[in-house]
Parts: sequence; C-alpha cells; structure tokens
Amino acid sequence: MFPWSRTVIWAMILSGLYCISTPRSGFAQSANEQLVEDSDRSKRMFIASCGRCHGIEGKGGTGPRLDRPILQYAPDDEALVRIIRSGIGGTGMPGNWFLDESNARMIASHVRSLGRGKTVTLSGSPEKGKAVFEKGDCRTCHIIQGKGISLGPELTKIGLRRGPEFLRKAVQHPGLDLPLDRRGFKEFLVIRVVTEDGREVRGVRINEDTFTLQLLDVDKQHHSFRKHELRAVHKEGNESLMPSYEDAFSPEDINDLIAYLASLRGE
Repeated sequence: MFPWSRTVIWAMILSGLYCISTPRSGFAQSANEQLVEDSDRSKRMFIASCGRCHGIEGKGGTGPRLDRPILQYAPDDEALVRIIRSGIGGTGMPGNWFLDESNARMIASHVRSLGRGKTVTLSGSPEKGKAVFEKGDCRTCHIIQGKGISLGPELTKIGLRRGPEFLRKAVQHPGLDLPLDRRGFKEFLVIRVVTEDGREVRGVRINEDTFTLQLLDVDKQHHSFRKHELRAVHKEGNESLMPSYEDAFSPEDINDLIAYLASLRGE
C-alpha cells in the first residue's frame, strides 16, 4: 500500500460524512419548485378537463361553481375524486374516463384550493334584490321553494350551483350560455317549429328523442310533435324566452338582484 493512501481514504470518509450531515439548499429549492410545478400542473389539468363547464377559475359556468369550501356531492376528497372520474348520474356532470386516479387527485387538490380562496363580497343587497325579483315577475317563469312556474330553471339553490358572474350574464344576456343536461343537450333551448299546415310554435324544449319533440311556449302551453310531420325545425341556440333585464333595471337593481340570487342556497 502506498504511504499516502491511508490519508486519502480518511479524507474521502470525512468528505462523505460532511455531505450527509450538511443540508443542501439545492435539494430544498428543488422541492419547492416541485410543489409549484405540481400546483401549476393541477391547475392546467383542471382548466383542460373542467374549465369549460365550471369556469377556468371555478366560479361557475354551465356547471356549478366550485370556489366554495363545501361541495354538495363531494363531502370528502374520496367522493370528489370519484365524481371527477365517474360523474354524477342524472345530472349534466359527465365522467372523465380518460383520467387515472393520480391525475384525478391532482384535479381534486386544485378544486379544494379554490374553496380556500378569498370569499367574493357582492356590492348588492339581497333584501333589496328580492324586491327586484318580485318587481320583475320572475316567479312567472322560475320556482323558489315550491312557489312559481318552471318555464325556466328552478332557483331554490341557484347560489350553490352558479357563481355571480354566470348569474349576471343570465340576467343581462339570457340564452348566451345555456347549461347542459345529463345527455349533453342544452337545457331550456328555444326551438321554433313549423307544422304541415304552416302554423308556427316557439317554445322551450322539454324533451326530445329520435322521433318526437315536446315544447313549452311562453304561455305555459305544452306541445308535442312527431318530427316527420313537421315542415321545419329551427333551434335557436343563443336565444331565450326570458327577456334581457340589462336595460329594464338600473345597475344598482341588477347588483341587488345578483346578490339575492347568490344568497339562494336552499335553506
């Protein structure tokens, strides 16, 4: 053995012990960067898989808002992951069969982070908004707590299902962004048909299959047609039987109305 080899060996051992016992800032930085990368990835996955219906910030769209701490169908993370992958039967929430459990959990983590965000404070008054709702005769088309007519969507829990931005759009530009039902069809789609004898009927689609079509018109009259007996069928994708209230109400009244609708949570 060379005379200096024992010195070299001890130097190597001491160097190894130093590396083990001394924290390396590069590792800590990489861990932080990994957390940021995972957060960004989960957000991108949420936007790609869920943003179209729930909004890119989870504030609601054709699907319900998710920026709240308690989700009606997902009381815990396991339920949330299951819903992300399998959907909710009988609703417009489809399953994402292409997501594995790992990716579903990343999306679920982002959804939970939305509920921990800052609470949005609305400028309007729910009490005054209720008076605006009554003044606009909104119960002639909407039901709240069993009172009203169901020409339009029921509003008993609308504050849980839709965010303020969606509600404002619905009040000012109804028909612009219709929600989807469990089959992927637009809910409350306006259809105008022409019968064989030239009669025109315009109403909201209640049901449709391969052979028949059922409509509810603005006078709350039901109509059922066999498609082969119709001369024409026109689907008005961006129209609504509900009038726009953008000019009918003042900006203050609309703010109050939005605050009232956002407060409806089924209590």
